[in-house]
Amino acid sequence: MSVILNNTELNFINKTNYFIEIIFSGEQESNLRVVHNSSNVITKIDSNLISALFAYVWGEDTNIVRINLLPKNSVNIKIKCNANLNFQIHPKIKDAISTEYGEFDIDTEFQNTKLEVELTANYGIGYCENGDVAINVNQPVFRDLCVNPRVYMDTQLLDIDYKTSFCKIKV
Repeated sequence: MSVILNNTELNFINKTNYFIEIIFSGEQESNLRVVHNSSNVITKIDSNLISALFAYVWGEDTNIVRINLLPKNSVNIKIKCNANLNFQIHPKIKDAISTEYGEFDIDTEFQNTKLEVELTANYGIGYCENGDVAINVNQPVFRDLCVNPRVYMDTQLLDIDYKTSFCKIKV
């Protein structure tokens, strides 16, 4: 398969109750072109009419893409890239502490197809105000939240390395 003509459709699905920012780019010196119709996808701003028309027909030429994924929402984009894609998942939650972003890469072997990127949440241990683990009658003030990214191709989970996003949220 040629890596020059990769056309990949990505459908980002946020199944969590939280706002999530997805940032992705191609490897160094890669050509990345994005076609979308969502106000939640941010590439670069170009006010030139000819550039806007070119972007509408063939896609926006960019180095980095930011997607503001609202809770229980989805965004669909099409990309053309000649390299591996690097993704970062950033939960944007008010009063969250100890936030660590998640990440994964999509190699060129999985491009030139339709992919679904699904984000789900799991809750973990609860903590008291002083940071101790809440046990028995203690009501937790903070709770661990993990946002798990998973990529599917034709309903099959891709066997790639996923790093889960993590933060402590106020209950």
